[in-house]
Amino acid sequence: MKKLVTALALMLCLALPAAAMTPGTYEAAGIGNNGEIRVAVTVNETEITDITVLDHKETAGIGDNAIAELVPEILSAQSLGVDHVSGATNSSKGLMDAIAQCIALAGGDAEAMKAVPVEKKAGEAIEKSADVIVVGAGGAGCSAAITAAESGASVIIIDKAGSVGGNTIISGGVFNAVDPERQSALQLGDSSRRELESYLDFAEEDFGDFAPTLVTLKDQIREYLDSGETSFFDTVELHIIQTYIGSKRTGLDGSVITANYELVKTLCENALDSLHWLEGLGVQYEDGVVQAVGALWQRTHTPVPANGVAVMSVVSGKLYETEGIDEMTDTEAVSFIMDGGKVVGVNAVMRDGTPVTLKANKNVVLATGGFASNIDMIKEYNNYWPAIADVPSDAAATCNGDGIRMAESIGANLIGMGYVQMLPTTAYPDGVAGLQGNSKLFINKEGKRFVNESAERDVLSAAGLSQTDGMFYCVADANYLDNRTWDQIYGWEAKGYLAYADTLEEAAEKMGLDPAAVRETIDRFNTFVDNENDEDFNRYSFKGKIENPPFIIIAMSPAYHHTMGGVEIDPSCRVISTQGTPIEGLYAAGEVCGGIHAGNRLGGNAIADVFTFGRIAGREASK
Repeated sequence: MKKLVTALALMLCLALPAAAMTPGTYEAAGIGNNGEIRVAVTVNETEITDITVLDHKETAGIGDNAIAELVPEILSAQSLGVDHVSGATNSSKGLMDAIAQCIALAGGDAEAMKAVPVEKKAGEAIEKSADVIVVGAGGAGCSAAITAAESGASVIIIDKAGSVGGNTIISGGVFNAVDPERQSALQLGDSSRRELESYLDFAEEDFGDFAPTLVTLKDQIREYLDSGETSFFDTVELHIIQTYIGSKRTGLDGSVITANYELVKTLCENALDSLHWLEGLGVQYEDGVVQAVGALWQRTHTPVPANGVAVMSVVSGKLYETEGIDEMTDTEAVSFIMDGGKVVGVNAVMRDGTPVTLKANKNVVLATGGFASNIDMIKEYNNYWPAIADVPSDAAATCNGDGIRMAESIGANLIGMGYVQMLPTTAYPDGVAGLQGNSKLFINKEGKRFVNESAERDVLSAAGLSQTDGMFYCVADANYLDNRTWDQIYGWEAKGYLAYADTLEEAAEKMGLDPAAVRETIDRFNTFVDNENDEDFNRYSFKGKIENPPFIIIAMSPAYHHTMGGVEIDPSCRVISTQGTPIEGLYAAGEVCGGIHAGNRLGGNAIADVFTFGRIAGREASK
C-alpha cells in the first residue's frame, strides 16, 4: 500500500501525574460510534506499558484506523491529551474514555493525564506535483482519482481525515439505478400501478426543462398499460422525472428551486454504468432491488453487507493498488494556488502542522463533501426549515463546508445552499445512521401510523419531528434482516435504540409501547398489504406484511444528513464562476456540488451521484 504514513512528533512536556498506580492489567469499556470499545491497559507505578483493544464495533476504515493510530501515540506521549483523529471523533473519545477508566482503576489520576500537554512538531515543508490533485477521499474523490490514473494521469489525493472513505463509508451505501435485469423479477402491484397512472395527469407546463422528458415518459407509460404487462415498470425517464419531483421545493422566501436538467439527465443515464463499474471493482449487491427511504421507486441496489463500508473497502483497495496515485491522509487543504484566473494547485497542512504545497500539472478536483455537520453554516444559509431543529447530524464530522468556502473564495458560484436534508430514520437520540428498504412502517409513541412511508425524506422528517417528543419508531420483521449484520442489532440494543423479540407484543413492551395499540396498527397495515391499498396514507410501495419473527422496533428521529447546495458545475464537472464561465483548472464532484438535487434528494441518489460525477471529473481532469 502506497498510502503515505505520517508519525506525529510528540514531546512529553510534563511528567506523569504524581499519583502512583498499582501495577497490573485493567479492563474497561468506553462508548464509541457504534458501541463499546473494550480495552486492557497494563501499567507500572508511573506509566502505561501496554494498551490492547479487546473488542469494538467501530466502522471499518474509519474507527478502527483511528484506534490503530491513537494507541501508539498515547503510549509514546504517556498522555490522554493527544488530538482526536479527524473524522473519527466518537471512536477516538470512546477509546480514550476506556483507557482513562483503566487508569482510574489502577489508582492513577486520569484527569491529570488528560491535562498533560502534547507538543506537535511540524516536519519540513513538503512540495509535490502531479497531473491531477484530488481534494477529498470519499466516494467522489476516490473514483475521480482512480479514473484519472487509469486515463494515464499521475494523481495525488488528500483528505483531512485519518483515512479514506469520507461520508460514503458511513452511509448506507444504497444506489439508485434503472436496472432491467434485476427489476425483471418484480411485479407491478396495484398500488404502484395507480401511482404510475397518476403521472399521466401531470401538466407539461409545470416541468420546465423537464417537459420533453415527461412527454416521453407518458408515452412509455401508456404503451406499458396498453400492453397488459404486469412485470415491474421503470425507465431512465421515470428516474429523471421522479428526481425532478422529489427535488422541486419552495423556500421560506417564496422562491422555487428545481434541479438542473442536464445534471439530472447525466446522473440517471449513467447511474447503471457506475453501478457496473463498482461491481467490476468487486463490490457485491443483492440480486433484487428495494425502495430506499425517500427513493420514490423500487430501483435501489443494496450492497452486501448493507453499508457504505462494503462499497468503500473495495474502492479504497482499488485506490491503493492503482499505479500513479499518491495518497495523503491527515492532510487538510486550506487554499487553492492560483496563476491569474487558473487553479494550479492546492496549499494544505498535515495534522502535525507540516505545510504541504501540491502543484497540478493539469487540473484540480474538489470532492470535499457538504456541510451537514456544520450547524452554524446550516443556520447561515437556511431557506427551507421554518426553524433549525435541535437534532444531531449523522454525516461525517469532516463535512463542514470548508471546500465550498475555498471554492467561493476564488469566485465559484454557489447554488441551493439554503436546503439541507434530514434523514428521518436515524437512531434516537444520537443520530446514528439509519435504515433503508421498504419492508417496514413508522409508528409514534401512541403506537399509531402517522405518514406515508413511501414519501420523500423531507416529508418524513417533518412528520417525525411533529410527533410526541419529536421521535417515532420503525417496525420491521425478518424480511428486513436479509443481509443486515447482527452486530449492528446487538449494538443498537445495548444502547437502548432497539428491541427485538419473537412476538410483536414482547418487542413493543421492551420499547415501552402499548402492545395492544402496536398490534392493532400492524394488523391493519397487513390488510393494506394484502389488498395493495393503503386506506390511511396512500402508501404505494410494499415489500410484504410484518408477520415473521423476529420482530424489530427501533427508536428513530431525524438527523441532519445531506446538504443539497454547493458549487455550481456543468455536466463535465467544471466549476462555474459567479460570472457564469468555467473556472480554469478546477473540477468538482459529489456533495460539494449543488444543482443536482435542488431542494430535496431522493434516497439512494447520492451514491449514484458521487460515483457517476466522480468518474466524470477524473476523466475530464486528466485531459
